[in-house]
Amino acid sequence: MNSITINTPLDYFEVLTDKDFFDTSTSTNDVYRLNPNYGHGTVERVVLSEGVELAFMDMTFHKDVIYEYEIPVKFFEFAYCIEGRLTYGHYDRETHITINPGDTFYWINGSDKGWIKYHKNTRYNMIAIIYRDYFFNGLVEKSDEIKKIMFSTDKKSYTGFIKSSELILCFNQILFCKEEDKSLHKYMYLYSKVYEMAAIFLKENKTMQHIKSSLKLSKEDKDKIFEAKELVENNLVNPYSIEDLSRKVGLNTFKLKSGFKEMHQNTVFGYLRVCRMKKARRCLECSDCTVLEVANKVGYSNPSHFSVAFKKIYGVFPSELRNGVIKLPDGVESCSQ
Repeated sequence: MNSITINTPLDYFEVLTDKDFFDTSTSTNDVYRLNPNYGHGTVERVVLSEGVELAFMDMTFHKDVIYEYEIPVKFFEFAYCIEGRLTYGHYDRETHITINPGDTFYWINGSDKGWIKYHKNTRYNMIAIIYRDYFFNGLVEKSDEIKKIMFSTDKKSYTGFIKSSELILCFNQILFCKEEDKSLHKYMYLYSKVYEMAAIFLKENKTMQHIKSSLKLSKEDKDKIFEAKELVENNLVNPYSIEDLSRKVGLNTFKLKSGFKEMHQNTVFGYLRVCRMKKARRCLECSDCTVLEVANKVGYSNPSHFSVAFKKIYGVFPSELRNGVIKLPDGVESCSQ
């Protein structure tokens, strides 16, 4: 197992290159190629302006690698794990966090020391958006308030999960835009997305703070909410109503709806749409079913309503995917509220 330590406020890509994490002979300022001693693949870096950038990772490791960090600068990171499973941890805390394929999460950097583990024989396909606190300086009247929420004054780092249809759609749109040639409109479009995603986070943060302040869940409550999640997954065509689901698991509707949102970062019916759209995509890509047949398989009697719902999540109509007009990037999944 190899360990790489970062403990400087300098550009981390340059530091990782200096420490031979990236191959100095083949890397450039935009594309960093993994050292063959660790595996193969690249991290493509898109610097939009001073204070915000995007990173597209597609790497496979031949051995377990632990990336240790202690970075004494403030930054906020959005990330989307398309493929791969990695683990975050902190040396002053007993718990660790596992990131799985399909997870969208954020990381508020503190000054504490932590680690990230990449597992051998695993492909990591991820997108990250990194904001520095000064990116918001003078841009809006409430920039100080924004920085207080997104860049914690606490010295400890924090990782949280956040899922919404708006956020996932932004990640999908960024993936599509990445495939275009470098152009002014591409950078302007990406620039608009980093603002939009910050706004989504601020909205979701406000909602979750309100829920947490008024809700306490026991272990029995959590077990019942997990049971409700399984009932949703197994009844896509004829789903339960909130009232029926509440009676089935033995929770009142408020605790079910609020607890489901807290535990799964989504509403009950939002999660139902997630499951329906994931199954629909698999059917469209891996079977000979028509769009109408796929719609019926996931509980839509009206194919027009199905097409609108599918496009809202993936940015394309199901007919375009079914006929091969457009191919979605590997691993793109969705979550919807």
